[in-house]
Amino acid sequence: MYFLLSVRKKLYFLAILLLIGVSIWSGVKIFSPRPLLPVILVLQTNPVSAEELNFLKRANPYGILLLKNTLDHGLFPDELKRQLQHALKRKNIYFFVDQEGSTVNRLARIFPRKKYPPLKMFGELARKDEKAAREAAYEYGFSVGQDLAKFGFDVNFAPAAEICLKNTFLSDRCVAEDPAIVSVLADAFAQGLAKAHVIPAYKHAPGIAYARLDPHTKLAHITRTLSQLKSEEMRALRGAEKWPYLQTGHAIYSAIDPDISSTYSPKFYQFIRQEFSFDGLIIPDALNMTSAFIPGKTRGEQMHLALKAGADIVMPFFDFSMPFSERWKELQKITPQQVKQFNKKIRKLKMSSKGN
Repeated sequence: MYFLLSVRKKLYFLAILLLIGVSIWSGVKIFSPRPLLPVILVLQTNPVSAEELNFLKRANPYGILLLKNTLDHGLFPDELKRQLQHALKRKNIYFFVDQEGSTVNRLARIFPRKKYPPLKMFGELARKDEKAAREAAYEYGFSVGQDLAKFGFDVNFAPAAEICLKNTFLSDRCVAEDPAIVSVLADAFAQGLAKAHVIPAYKHAPGIAYARLDPHTKLAHITRTLSQLKSEEMRALRGAEKWPYLQTGHAIYSAIDPDISSTYSPKFYQFIRQEFSFDGLIIPDALNMTSAFIPGKTRGEQMHLALKAGADIVMPFFDFSMPFSERWKELQKITPQQVKQFNKKIRKLKMSSKGN
């Protein structure tokens, strides 16, 4: 029938088809969710300033990590979350926090009179009664999770499933000397968090106790053999593979890749995924740490290299003195292909029920 139409009617018909096509494409573009940037950003102000909100709208980050500066003053985290949800027109803006207890204790800003001990306390109890220690760690995890969930936190960078050594920077952030005990107590704490609907993210895979040096100030070379890593550090971290997030530290593991820091090493990420059978999201520690520094590279280039190597999400930790326009330029060094791959992966994880 189309061929029987006049040229004029054919053109008219094609124009209508074109308009329909454009309308459909526009509708899909309008109603399709914006791609999420594979970053977790920290907030500079609380409540968030108009300038910072514009930056966040532009960036559309996967999540937000709340630090001391955003918990000391201003809106409570749940109120802050509602502000961002409204501004970004997203319900799934994930709030991350470091709540290990003791020296890493963000909840102290909200509940200053409440005590949050480190898991090491339960490690000491386990020497006398492992079952009682496991039950106590579970109840503690549930209590911490309830406090976090009440204020809108989604993911806790804990437990720090680290082996206790003498003369290490970890101090009371470690759990116990026996990796089997570490695994039991970390799992109990994680299960408690999950019961309260807060997702645990184990750290720092595959273990940084033997670094002995604080990665905030220096890149460590860990000379443990593969056999040692698997039988001790990684044994302590068993249980991490149950959850959708896993945090790694910054160090050179000579048995995995003697030439490159773990954060930028494809061999490292392959090792983590294979040894843990982990298909979730790997998040290296903050990129502003001295141990993550690469001479001559900007923060944006660091992000790009970490994602290229195998990280799924990065935490740039921009200096607050950096203008938002400069931060945006650095974020643009994450390539469109990296953004596309990330969004494809999180959709897949949600379909398989491993995402949140």
